[in-house]
Amino acid sequence: MSEAMALNHDEYTDAKAAEAANDRLLTSAQLRHRWGDVSEMFLWRRRLDPEMPKPIVLGAGKNARRFWRLSEIVSYERRRQEGVADANP
Repeated sequence: MSEAMALNHDEYTDAKAAEAANDRLLTSAQLRHRWGDVSEMFLWRRRLDPEMPKPIVLGAGKNARRFWRLSEIVSYERRRQEGVADANP
């Protein structure tokens, strides 16, 4: 394998690793911690925001667990931050 091909393969591998890291799933506790150890009620209210990414729900009833894709949460945070910046010129 040529050095150029190896470099491209390494770049591809690095890009895939970064993508996989951003596509990992966050639990409710991890998301609340990410946002400054907010309460479960805060998270529930945030889910009412139509811009908030919808959780992936596994299970049913009281055993249901909610997970959010990190990549979607990062995009949501960026959009909210841009909205705050636009509101405060």
